[in-house]
Amino acid sequence: MADIQLLGLFNEAASTAEVIERLRRAGLGDEQVSVISSVPYRSSMLRRPDITSRIAAVAGIGALVGVLIGLAITFGTYLLNPLPVGGQPQFPIPPTLIVVFEVMMLGMMWSAFGAFMFINRMPVFGHPPFSEEVVDGSIGVLVQAEEGRSAGIEGLLREAGASAVKRFDSSARANTRTWVQVMGGAGAAVTLALVLVLLLAYEVIKIPFPTNMADTVSVAHLQGPRLAAPVEAVPVQGPVFIAGQPAVAQVVSSPSSIQRGQVLFGINCLMCHGEKGQGNGRLATYFNPKPADLTGEKVRAFADSDIYLVISLGRGQMPSLAENLSPDSRWDVINYVRSLQR
Repeated sequence: MADIQLLGLFNEAASTAEVIERLRRAGLGDEQVSVISSVPYRSSMLRRPDITSRIAAVAGIGALVGVLIGLAITFGTYLLNPLPVGGQPQFPIPPTLIVVFEVMMLGMMWSAFGAFMFINRMPVFGHPPFSEEVVDGSIGVLVQAEEGRSAGIEGLLREAGASAVKRFDSSARANTRTWVQVMGGAGAAVTLALVLVLLLAYEVIKIPFPTNMADTVSVAHLQGPRLAAPVEAVPVQGPVFIAGQPAVAQVVSSPSSIQRGQVLFGINCLMCHGEKGQGNGRLATYFNPKPADLTGEKVRAFADSDIYLVISLGRGQMPSLAENLSPDSRWDVINYVRSLQR
C-alpha cells in the first residue's frame, strides 16, 4: 500500500506523456500512476494502456432485458385483456415494435448509467487528491509510492517540466467503505419500499383509508334494485318501447315511403350493408362478424317491429341510429329493406 501520493501538474500533453514513460522506466506500474484532466485525452496520446470498460457489455445486457420486458408487456397485455379489432391481428406489429424499442432504450440507458456509477464508485466520498489547476486546464499526474521513494519521484516530476508538485498523505483518498454503506442503504430502502407497495397492492396489509365511496351503495349496469320513477313522470328520452313493441304506429309501405327509405338507407346504412343490403359495404371488411345480409333468410324472418328495435337500440357492433332517424324515418327504411327482399 502506498504511503505518499504525489500530484505533478503539467501544461501540455507531450510533457505528460514523457513523464509517464519515465515513471514506467523507473519501475512504477501503470496501476500506481493516474492521470487527472478536465480534457478527455485518448490513452494513446499519453502513452497509457487502453482502458477496457465493461459499460458497453452491461448496456447490451440491459438492452436485452428491456426487449424481454417490452415483449412481456405487449404480448402479456393482449393475452390478459384480448381486444379483437376487425381486420387486424391479435398482436399488432407497429405498436409492439414501438413499445419494445422504448423499453429497450430505457433498459440500455439505465444499465449504462448504473454501470458508470458503480465502476467509478460515484458519488465520491472522502477527500481524494485534487488541485484546482486541473479545472483551469492543467494535467495532473498522480503517483502512489512508498515514503522512501517520494523524494526521487518528486525530482523526476520536476525535471520532466511539472509546474508544481503537491504531496498528499495516505488519508487523502476516496472513502470506499462509506460508498458501500450508502449504496447498500439506498438499495435496501428501495427494496423495502417496493415490497411495501406490493403488500399494499395485493392487500396483504390492509389499511382503511377514509373515503366517501367506501360507504356508497354501488349498483352495476342493469343491476337492481332500482328506484322506480314517479307515477306522474314523463319520459324525456323519446319514444318508450313497451313489451318489445314500437311506441309509434307503423308507416304503411308505399312508393313514396320506399323512396324516402332508399335515400335514408344510402346515408346511414349503405357503407356497411352495401347498396343491395347484402352486407358487403366498403366498411364490412373491418367488422367481425360481418354486417348482416338484409336480404337473407335470417332477416326475412324478423318481424318489422324487430327490425325497428334493432335500428333504434342497436345490436352487436351496430350502433343505435335513434339520433339519426326519426321514428317515421325508421319505418321508411324498413319498407325499403322489405322491397330489397322481394
